Amino acid sequence: RLGRISRRAARWVRGRVSLEVDGQSVEAAERAMTAVGQAARRRAPAARVLFVDYLPVAGSHERAGVPAPRLPLTPGELGQVTRTAELLSRAFATAAERSGSELIRVSAAGLDHGPLSPDPWITGYEGSLLRRGAAVPYHPTLAGMTAVARLIVEHLREPGPAQPAS
Repeated sequence: RLGRISRRAARWVRGRVSLEVDGQSVEAAERAMTAVGQAARRRAPAARVLFVDYLPVAGSHERAGVPAPRLPLTPGELGQVTRTAELLSRAFATAAERSGSELIRVSAAGLDHGPLSPDPWITGYEGSLLRRGAAVPYHPTLAGMTAVARLIVEHLREPGPAQPAS
């Protein structure tokens, strides 16, 4: 019975959630991120402002197109997820560049760590959110957040870009 409820819940969510964002939404997010980066740089000119993009839901293992219970997407849906991730990654890069901020590309670092990899940095679909202890689908794992934290620390250990003269 719980499996049937879970499948119905997944169909309900799937019918209301788009796997692909439209260009206007990405442009709006890019403009908002740029504004935040610029405001931070104005308020704290000596600070290092960092943008950290998203871990990919579909990495190298998932893009092979092998259907799996932990990633129940059709090839078309997998393509949408991949395109959305690429659009968002470009939006982060553009916002960082336009605002004079730095970018940490966890999207690239996480490509070999999707939900179907031997060392996942992001959860897959566990079958039911109603099951006690079930992971939230497509969210970072402890290993993933630890890796992101390490990437940030490594980045900060490097000298920052030269600050413009005041």
